[in-house]
Amino acid sequence: FTSLLFRNKGINFAESMVLGCYTSGERSIIHIVIVAPLIIFFREHFTLITLGYSVSFAVYYACACCQYFNDYKFWTFIKGILTFVLCQIIITILIGTAYTIYFAN
Repeated sequence: FTSLLFRNKGINFAESMVLGCYTSGERSIIHIVIVAPLIIFFREHFTLITLGYSVSFAVYYACACCQYFNDYKFWTFIKGILTFVLCQIIITILIGTAYTIYFAN
């Protein structure tokens, strides 16, 4: 979705994938180092930890988009958050569909 929402910035699909892969790597490191231990030690707050992690990553991705495109406007920030939300929706649909197909009787 990054290449679609930021197509007027003059980047191609491969360049938008660099941004996505870099931020996904950062997301994985944060999850392993901070979020997973929090979930292990504070299981009763799983929903709150997951929600906080998702919101903080959406803000991080929006800031990364602003830096990557060297455009610090509010609309660029909103597009970054929108990209994150759209990707999460698509991933949730795909995982739900695969789960339903796999476990259908």
